[in-house]
Amino acid sequence: MDEPLAPGLISTLAEELDDTDPISYGVDDAVPIARIVRHDNWLAFLDAEVKAIQENEAERLPGEYSAESRGPCVDKGPEKSHPWYPFKSQMELVGSLIMGHTHSMLSCSMYTKICAILTLCDVSLPAWATIQASRARIRKLLEARVMYSNSPFGTPIFALNPENLIACDLATPLISKHLDFYPELTNKGDIYKFSQSQKWLKGLLPAHRPQMCEVNKKHFFIFEPLQLLSSAVVIPVFLFTCGSLLCARVLEVNETNTIRDGTHVKITIP
Repeated sequence: MDEPLAPGLISTLAEELDDTDPISYGVDDAVPIARIVRHDNWLAFLDAEVKAIQENEAERLPGEYSAESRGPCVDKGPEKSHPWYPFKSQMELVGSLIMGHTHSMLSCSMYTKICAILTLCDVSLPAWATIQASRARIRKLLEARVMYSNSPFGTPIFALNPENLIACDLATPLISKHLDFYPELTNKGDIYKFSQSQKWLKGLLPAHRPQMCEVNKKHFFIFEPLQLLSSAVVIPVFLFTCGSLLCARVLEVNETNTIRDGTHVKITIP
């Protein structure tokens, strides 16, 4: 009479069908570990397996990026000069595309079957865990944090940080050229975009205004005194565009808005 398995090792019918699936397991593959290892010997088997993994060097996939150092394995990612950056190899990119995202994401068993099928064409894809580690590394590189919450109906909701999404859009050259970074003064002309609204021109707090501009490869910041060619000292308090020209609303520094205190000068901005 066979000894019953522990509750944690009892498999469902679907799992047993996956175990015996010839696509996932070939004739030369080992029998599932739950059938040959008793529950009380599981820890001993696990220790022996970990020791064997540490003694044997893992084989790299064809074309996979490899570090020169042979010390402890630390996933630092490929260099920026790597042709498949931020992925380690071409196959890692292909595996990530096959795995999909959100609602189109494949299950682990389906991805494993696809990998087994592609081996018939001499195509070796990275394992499921390798692709997941690659995605975690790229999310860390992009500082993309997944936020978890529940809807009023108790349904789990997953979303990305809006600040990170906007930052990535601003850093994309294909998008940034279509964005307006400065409010636009229309002189009572047609208003057809948000950057021309009065709120952008007069209602923004100093912390929310454009903080700097670049002119002739020089950077100028608001509330930073500067001297004009006419020798006048002014303080830009607001940057905007007018007729496709970059302009600044400035405050001229004179005796009426300065207070001398010994070696210090205090400037009052109304």
